[in-house]
Amino acid sequence: MNTKGDYILTPSGYGTVNGNYEITYQTGKFTIVPAETLLVAVNNKTINYADPLSYTLTAKYLRADNSTIVTLSNVTITNNSVVANDGIGGSASFDLVTPTATTSGSRNINTGAYALTAANTVITGGNFNNPIVVTGTLTVSPKIIPTSNLVISVAKTYDGNTNITRTNATVTPSSSVIITGDNVSVYAVGSFTDGNVGLNKKITLNAFLDG
Repeated sequence: MNTKGDYILTPSGYGTVNGNYEITYQTGKFTIVPAETLLVAVNNKTINYADPLSYTLTAKYLRADNSTIVTLSNVTITNNSVVANDGIGGSASFDLVTPTATTSGSRNINTGAYALTAANTVITGGNFNNPIVVTGTLTVSPKIIPTSNLVISVAKTYDGNTNITRTNATVTPSSSVIITGDNVSVYAVGSFTDGNVGLNKKITLNAFLDG
C-alpha cells in the first residue's frame, strides 16, 4: 500500500506503430493525501490568452476513522472562487490561483502552463483540515489574431525593387484584437510581384507582432 505523497506514473507498452495509427506515452501524476484532508481535483484547463476563466472540479476527503470517502456535492464556482459544502457540517471557501504565473500589462495571465493551488482558504467545521490539496493545471495559449481583423494599406515610392518594408505598410487591427493595457503593435513586410509603377498591384505580405 502506498503512503501519502505524489507519485509519477510512467506508462509503457509494445507495438506503438501499426499502419495508420501510433500510440505515444506520457507520464502522469497521482496524489495520495491523509485522512481529513480535502483533495480538490481540478480538470486541467486550457484557454487562449485573455479568455475568461472557468473551472470544473471534484472535492473529496476521507473521514478520520478511514471508513468513508465523502464527496462534496454542493460546490459553487465563480470565476476562480470556490465554495464547497459536504452537507454534514463541513465547508470550505478558497480561490484557485497560479502562484508561479506572471501577468501582462492588461493584468491577464501570460502564456504558459501553471499548477493550481488554493489561496485565501476558510474552513468551517472539523470534518477536514487546512491546507487543502489541489491537483490540476491551467494552460494559457497565445491569442490568435485572424487576418480578417487587420486592415492593411501599402504605399511606396518607386525605387526599382519589389520590397515592402514596415514603412511602406500600415496595419490597423480592429478594436477587439489588442487587449487594453497590453503594449502590442502589428506590422507587415513583404513584396510586390514586380518593381514597376502601378495601382492595385498583387502583393505578398506577412504580419508580425511587436511588444
